[in-house]
Amino acid sequence: MKKIRRIIKLLPSRLRDMIMVTAMPLYHRMEELTKEELQFCVQYANELIQRHSKMPQERKTESLVVVCMVGVVGSGKTVTANLIANLIGGIVVIGDNLRVKQRKIGSSFERTRFLGEKIVRLILDRNQNVVLDSDHVDSEKRASILAKSKEWGAKVVFVRTYADPYVMIQRLRDERYTPDSFFGGAIVPVDYPELNRLGAQGKGGVVAEFERDRRMLLHYNWIDESGGRFVLKKLDFQVIGEIDTSAVDRGVEIKEVADRILRF
Repeated sequence: MKKIRRIIKLLPSRLRDMIMVTAMPLYHRMEELTKEELQFCVQYANELIQRHSKMPQERKTESLVVVCMVGVVGSGKTVTANLIANLIGGIVVIGDNLRVKQRKIGSSFERTRFLGEKIVRLILDRNQNVVLDSDHVDSEKRASILAKSKEWGAKVVFVRTYADPYVMIQRLRDERYTPDSFFGGAIVPVDYPELNRLGAQGKGGVVAEFERDRRMLLHYNWIDESGGRFVLKKLDFQVIGEIDTSAVDRGVEIKEVADRILRF
């Protein structure tokens, strides 16, 4: 399966996405969750639903909607996801928080997508919209949520967040990291023991910036002129809106995107 996936990734983007969407139903049958994983998903979904019930907000869309975020670390996905959820009536599933819970039970991050999608299904079953706060620039992840949501009777939209690269770096450095946070509690390679000596705050900042750098070229092109600069890439898939979270009028952009989603 891994060899097939590597070959598919070499294909042109449109052909790759078409193959992935077509093959996903068969692939999903190979993703059976263990009893422990299923219990984990039910418990976490119930936690999110109970938290949401304390601030009751009816679903404001006619159809069930899954909003999938697209953006690099530091681009403002989480803040935007929460604002959109408030405007459309939905529950946010934050990928980093899910991984923190996985870490506590010793679950592999390779299982994150499977668990996250099951949690989405459980929330949809409660007649609630979902905003999935995880970067969906990867074609396999997009194809999977599109195929599953079609089975579940929910519509999928993608929302992109981006920001000035310098602003993103500053955000990551200003963030508060703790041993219980995703980056602050990261397990670092044995080759870099000095990172652990920095404490959760120092280590979290370094790991967060590394993750941003690792995925930066999935979202930006590097232009090697006048000292060099990053330029936002044109995506090869459709999004319902692109939000510059470093802009002064970002609140207006978020409201406009939410209004488009409310038409579903």
